[in-house]
Amino acid sequence: MGQFHMNHSIYECIDKFEQVETVLHDTHTLATNLEKRIKDMKWSGEHRDHFLALLNIVLQYHSDLKESGNEVCKVMKGLQTSFEGYETMESVTKIKGIES
Repeated sequence: MGQFHMNHSIYECIDKFEQVETVLHDTHTLATNLEKRIKDMKWSGEHRDHFLALLNIVLQYHSDLKESGNEVCKVMKGLQTSFEGYETMESVTKIKGIES
């Protein structure tokens, strides 16, 4: 039962990270579109410059988060594959047979 729980937790974790990736991608797209709209506006002055500077920080932050999220998902999927391989190893299946 403990093994199923761990395997289930890996799937759940991967699912949550994929949801986070989707949200980060969507918000990054929104922020990029906002930046384009502001640059196309006839708005000028110090407030515009400050707003664009802040938006640029948000875009950089989201890019870094997206990149980190991609790496975490790759690691989690690798862990899942390793765990599934471990469960099917001959020595592990023999031990499972002893427990039954």
